[in-house]
Amino acid sequence: MDSGAVPADRLKHLRPQGIPTVVTWHGNSFDIARNAFNLAIATDTSPYDHPGDWPKAREDALAQDIVIAYKATYSYRHQFDHHVAINDRASADLHSIYRVPRSNIHTIFNPIDGTKFSPSNRNKPATDFRSAHHIPADAILIGFVGRLIPEKGIRFFLDAAQRLLGDTTFSSAASPRKIIFVVAGHGDLNDLARKAAEAHPGKIMNLGRVPRAQIPALVAALDLLVDPSVHYHGLNTVLLEATCSATDILAADIESVASVWRPTKASPLLKPELRIIIAAIVLFSG
Repeated sequence: MDSGAVPADRLKHLRPQGIPTVVTWHGNSFDIARNAFNLAIATDTSPYDHPGDWPKAREDALAQDIVIAYKATYSYRHQFDHHVAINDRASADLHSIYRVPRSNIHTIFNPIDGTKFSPSNRNKPATDFRSAHHIPADAILIGFVGRLIPEKGIRFFLDAAQRLLGDTTFSSAASPRKIIFVVAGHGDLNDLARKAAEAHPGKIMNLGRVPRAQIPALVAALDLLVDPSVHYHGLNTVLLEATCSATDILAADIESVASVWRPTKASPLLKPELRIIIAAIVLFSG
């Protein structure tokens, strides 16, 4: 959470009554500023176009944001009796960075409704979803589901898709089934997804923001969910939803992913690098 989200006067009324105060940590200002700084100065795996062109003043401003965010969150932490972290990384940070006693930290993942996300969705709900979006029933559907922001690695997903679709060897020999890449989400990089879909009609589909009620059918309709996140961010709930739906997963090896996904030989955690993502998709499709 961000510091200042709960009015201090409200907490004053709770404490005298002996009511324990609890806060959940979905991420915080310090992490947001730190991630922005990491993305700004990265030179090899940055989702931005030309990070090397960013002026030093921008980097200095981001570094200052980190200090301000840290101080705000650090002073805010003692206003609560219990801290609920939604992943292992947040739990570790609360103790090591913000000095919250371990006894006051509780790690509880966001729950997934098993009645909405289940292998049974791979039957009629998935078939209906494909039909509604004119996706062939026998096509290999490889998808990205989430916010279209740099941290989520959407640029990697689209770059991998376009390079593979431009490779005639892959398109004709990787699989006798048609391969379609689908993007479901909304965010700062909307135009990136729109342009990719326009450049590859019928092969890259940009669904935009999908209503929450349709997400279970969407996840179940996928043959492979790709999560190429490049930096830590909250909890990767869609991985839990895909797991409950028996959808195969290709995910990046970062802390927020590792909190919820245990790799297997068939679905290992991979470095968030374009060449590795491309190779993994080729292997899956073949």
